[in-house]
Amino acid sequence: MSSIEDYLERYPQQSQTFIGIKFEQFQELVQKVEILHQPKQLARPRLIRVEGGRDRKLSVKQEVLLTLVYLHQSLTFRLLGMQFEVSESTARDIFNDWVETLGEILPASLMEKITKKDREQEWIEEALTELESIVEKSKQHRGGLLARWIDRRQFHGETTPYP
Repeated sequence: MSSIEDYLERYPQQSQTFIGIKFEQFQELVQKVEILHQPKQLARPRLIRVEGGRDRKLSVKQEVLLTLVYLHQSLTFRLLGMQFEVSESTARDIFNDWVETLGEILPASLMEKITKKDREQEWIEEALTELESIVEKSKQHRGGLLARWIDRRQFHGETTPYP
């Protein structure tokens, strides 16, 4: 059991702060999700039989809680993984598995946070790419100026401090 889950069990009035919904709503959500999730799991083509493979590290309740904490708190997957005692990639995979199912149940305002984050990240990546190209151009320009300065000094027979 994660410390967030344990904390919410002891202090259900704090659930609004951590996951954005009341504790009773969270319990109802988990029940709905379990009902919706089972047919999807059975319908997926599987290479390994249903009972086979590795055991899940988290229960359905914990996976839904991880997803809600990510949506409400905007923690990194690394921190979520540490909190739920799974790896960063497992936390990301759990979120990606549940986000579609929860999108059918949760209010649109909560799901809008995801698309807003994606748009902000795309904008940041574009800005960084532009900055990198500007830095590269300035390095090339500076290198060209230095080379011309050295060439000019050598042409005039002056010594340069560079070999």
